[in-house]
Amino acid sequence: MFSVFNPPVGEVVDCSSDLDRTKQSFKDECDINLIMKRAALTGVIDPLVLEQREAVFGEFEDGLDFMELQNRLVTCQRLFDVLPADVRSRFSNNPGLLVDFLAKPENRGEAERLGILAAERVEAVPAAAVPSVSAGSPRVVPPAVAGVPEVA
Repeated sequence: MFSVFNPPVGEVVDCSSDLDRTKQSFKDECDINLIMKRAALTGVIDPLVLEQREAVFGEFEDGLDFMELQNRLVTCQRLFDVLPADVRSRFSNNPGLLVDFLAKPENRGEAERLGILAAERVEAVPAAAVPSVSAGSPRVVPPAVAGVPEVA
């Protein structure tokens, strides 16, 4: 073991003339004594971090907690991952872009062509559900059929 009293024999590397690569401008930010003194005065360990971030308070819709949102993100990513490669590349391998795309009703046709959404099926109203009305009989209103607007 080498020491001041027992120096190594042979060549020794002397770095005393090299430039200092440590930035001295951060010395106050790194000094634990100054950090603790600042914390004692303000009650906050690092006020610079708090100034840079804005706190968010409020009630959020859907009553979802953090874990439920994380689970939904994982599910979304898994569903996106099983899509064909050409569809994923259409959205730059970003499930968020796909979700934004699907949120717009005008994209339904393209989504059907890509195979992401099934084509809409229009159900026909059975003839038995529409009663015949003669000229003198009271008007009979058929039961509401999903997707068919009511006529007054």
